[in-house]
Amino acid sequence: MTFERDQRLIHVMGPVHAQQAGFDLRCGRLDVELDEHMYAHRLIATEQPELRSDGPPHISLKAVTITALASPTRIESIIAEGGVRALSQKPEGNDQLQADRMETELYPISNQPRLLVATGNVVVHSNHAGAVRNLETSILRLDFAPVMQGGEARLKHALTPAGTVEFQDTATLPAKPSVERMRLTAQRLEADFTGENDLKELRGSQGVRFERQIGVGSLQTTTSQEMIAQFAAGGGWSTVDQTENVQLRQDNESAQAERAHFDRASNTTVLEGSVVLMDATSRTTARSAIFNQTTNEVRAAGRVATVESSTSGSQFVNFAPGPGRVSGDQLDANSATGHAVYSGNARLWQGDSIVQGDTIELDRQTHTLTAIGQVHAVFPQAAANAAPQPSRKRPTKPEFWHAQGNHLIYQSDENRGRIEQKVRAHSDEGSMTADAIDFFFAPAQNSAISSANATGKSFVGTPNGGATGEQLVRASAFGNVNVEQQGRHGKATRADYAAEDGKFVLSGGTPTVYDASGNATQGRQLTFFFGDDSINIDSAEGLRTLTLHQVEK
Repeated sequence: MTFERDQRLIHVMGPVHAQQAGFDLRCGRLDVELDEHMYAHRLIATEQPELRSDGPPHISLKAVTITALASPTRIESIIAEGGVRALSQKPEGNDQLQADRMETELYPISNQPRLLVATGNVVVHSNHAGAVRNLETSILRLDFAPVMQGGEARLKHALTPAGTVEFQDTATLPAKPSVERMRLTAQRLEADFTGENDLKELRGSQGVRFERQIGVGSLQTTTSQEMIAQFAAGGGWSTVDQTENVQLRQDNESAQAERAHFDRASNTTVLEGSVVLMDATSRTTARSAIFNQTTNEVRAAGRVATVESSTSGSQFVNFAPGPGRVSGDQLDANSATGHAVYSGNARLWQGDSIVQGDTIELDRQTHTLTAIGQVHAVFPQAAANAAPQPSRKRPTKPEFWHAQGNHLIYQSDENRGRIEQKVRAHSDEGSMTADAIDFFFAPAQNSAISSANATGKSFVGTPNGGATGEQLVRASAFGNVNVEQQGRHGKATRADYAAEDGKFVLSGGTPTVYDASGNATQGRQLTFFFGDDSINIDSAEGLRTLTLHQVEK
């Protein structure tokens, strides 16, 4: 040891061991600067210095240089520079800090940290009861709460202007626990802690990016301007709230909203404010939406509207080429099964075809549409394949059939639909009521229409339909059938309509046709044509034709 009185310096060389108020210092060289009263003012430890405190907790600090600023009664602050390594150990876990420089201010009497500022390549690693946290930043400020002498340091607040935090914990998936990984990056991070040094709340702002992955599952990424994460006792996160331009992405699915709320216990995500949901096949807008990642269920509410993104056709119906559109007050769907239910003023349209009802149910796997409650459907009718007889007046503009009832099911793969319960169907040519009506469709090509009418079978096409869309080629009504056209009424238990020549064939029961004057015509089968006064009668007397003429008075 050398002492330079004029410079008020003490130099201690060789293995140095110094102790003061719970601190234990070991190094190869210690330089002590004295104040005017010859009390130690600054202690500079070099040559592999290490500062220890038996705590609680047990603390170890290593650096190229460790400097302590002291008063006659206590150490006021500690500065570590160059390759700083700090370790805090407790039975339940440990915390590690690395930085280029670290300065710690101490409380009087207790000698516990009051403020810690780490700068330059700061890395923090924490492992408590299996919950792992990592932080990377350029500056880290830690504020500690005051404690009694001999008490444990209590972390109160943490702040970093920009950084990345990583979490690793255990998440419980159905039937097995899995490792959950989270990563948070922001231009500003703040954290509050409980009295037990557990992380209570973490806030991020400006360019927030939040990543989450459970086990070997796909990565979920969320970006926003603001974020608040709440943590439960013991370290695991409980909820995360993100606001301002929230963007979510997972696999080929994405979403955006003004606000997002993640709940760990229920494994749900709630989106609110101008919600947009997108996947490989569709885009849905709503006021709010909630996802259950365990069950793959989603519920959207408030002016829900879905537009399919496929240009080749719809995943559910094949009424026309191009995508379909669906709307309603609420949507309940399952992304795994492809099942979706739109309720409350539900409406689907594709090309010229429209289906409305209290609810519309779509099944992507079976390509089936089901509408229930006050159903109203509009279908374009196929044009005639052959020129009509001179006496028959066929429309020159496109024809549409309107069907109403309480239950409609449409099977896209079979190109057919059935409407039931208080059914009424009408077009410009006429109308009919029945207990149920089957509609058969085919691509808008004359050959397909002729084939469907000739064989009596529906045209079975590709799931997404032909390039020209689907049109009604024939229909069959069952039950209490009543057909009306230009003052004529037909009754039977069955009616078959062919769009090719605009004719109705009544059969079953006692088919009867009444004219405007109340005259009745009966037969085993009655065939009459829209836009024509002739009726073909098949009866016990054979086949004959009756022409009804209106007599002017």
